[in-house]
Amino acid sequence: MDCNNHPWIWNTNKLRLLFEERTVADIQDIPINSERDDQLVWHLEKNEKFSTKSLYNKLIRTNQLTDRDQARFWKKLWGLNIQPRLKTFLWKCVHTILPLNGRIAQILPDVNKIFPNCGKQEETLTHIFMHCEFTISVLLYIGLDTLMVRNNHLEFHTWLVDWFHRKDMYEYQVHDWPEIMTTFLWGIWKSRCDWVFKNKKLSVTRTRQEIISMISSKRNMLNNKEGKDKIDIVKSSNNVTEVSLERGVSKQ
Repeated sequence: MDCNNHPWIWNTNKLRLLFEERTVADIQDIPINSERDDQLVWHLEKNEKFSTKSLYNKLIRTNQLTDRDQARFWKKLWGLNIQPRLKTFLWKCVHTILPLNGRIAQILPDVNKIFPNCGKQEETLTHIFMHCEFTISVLLYIGLDTLMVRNNHLEFHTWLVDWFHRKDMYEYQVHDWPEIMTTFLWGIWKSRCDWVFKNKKLSVTRTRQEIISMISSKRNMLNNKEGKDKIDIVKSSNNVTEVSLERGVSKQ
């Protein structure tokens, strides 16, 4: 608080040195009681004193899914027909707990917050998976149109939720769009980690091939098991690799 000229208002300059602008606004909305000194209280206990038990119970209640839409979303996510590590990766994306440089730099100022794949903008989920030039190049090389993939979304989390509601994908006989996009994200993230931790040079061709290989392997395994249409990766007329469906003979 500013106790010089204005004794009961927040010191905005000091807040901006310590917090992001959104947090500053939230703090300024907290009313200041001029009739008593500040003191720490814990509202989860009647005696207003902290206890581990009350904190644990609060976290348990917070993590319980009460909203029906959220429950359906998580059921779909954990029901995806992909490797467990990819499900865990997607879960981390939803909760924004991937070790992004942008997040780490908030704690360790010496960390470069720029996305290493492009070296141009801060490493955020929205940038690395939707707007980075490297990511877009991989998308195009796979044969996916950027505008079609984004579907008018500009923010990562709303875009991710939209994967599970893309009815237009059924018109193209693509019934595993969330699996395809999760695999795509995983491929981009893997290329980033290989570059940062293994000094493995970035390659659009290699990243695209790894993504295509994972999608093809999963699809062909399912088709051989269930006796459905064969799914292949074919070359389109413009020499761009595409994920395509091809009618085949089921195994007896």
